[in-house]
Amino acid sequence: MRDNRVKIIILVLLALLLAVVVFLLVRGCSRQEKTVAGANVETTMEILDLLTPLNVIADESGNIFVSNTGKGEVDVFDPDGNLMYKIDSGEEKDGAGFQLYSPYGLAIDEENNRLYVADYELRVFDKQGNYLYKISPPP
Repeated sequence: MRDNRVKIIILVLLALLLAVVVFLLVRGCSRQEKTVAGANVETTMEILDLLTPLNVIADESGNIFVSNTGKGEVDVFDPDGNLMYKIDSGEEKDGAGFQLYSPYGLAIDEENNRLYVADYELRVFDKQGNYLYKISPPP
């Protein structure tokens, strides 16, 4: 019983944290000038292009990875807030292409230079956006 309460408290705290992040992103996008990763950004087009960003992480170099869930992509910004590239699709080893549908979770493995993207399947990319492989649940 106590374990369930702890889990519920943790989930509520995570939900509140996510709500605060989304609120701050939305509130920040209504201004003319932005501060992203410590630098002023004069154009907000790249930031305004976010639609339901559900997860934000940074690597050890300060690059920012945003799961742009509403657009079905992961946007990668440099430490100054400039869009470097977008990850939205890839090709399996058998040549079949895929499109990210609703990426919501992100994780970085610095040691192995991997970016894990939770979509309907767990897709693994290198940190330069090149697709490597997927991890699927058993049938």
